[in-house]
Amino acid sequence: MSSSVRLGAHSQVHYNATVGHDTVFGERVTVYPGGNVSGAVLLADGATVGSNAVVLQGRKVGAGAFVGAAAVVTRDVAPGEVVVGSPARPLRRA
Repeated sequence: MSSSVRLGAHSQVHYNATVGHDTVFGERVTVYPGGNVSGAVLLADGATVGSNAVVLQGRKVGAGAFVGAAAVVTRDVAPGEVVVGSPARPLRRA
């Protein structure tokens, strides 16, 4: 992890995952193995970043949103949304 990262309660960053500078995790956030969260990202409460997924700098992943494995997030993800692919596109809303 880089400098100035804030982790909320019960958040998890699995092995081989990277987290960039000034990233903020809400509560119960999970970044699975190989996930790459760039700098200045906001991961809201209950957000999940799948294995080998990438969240580009300055993006927001809303509360309860799920970023699928190997997805590349190039824009903000709405709360409760499930995104997949490269670039990440909505699969469904929870």
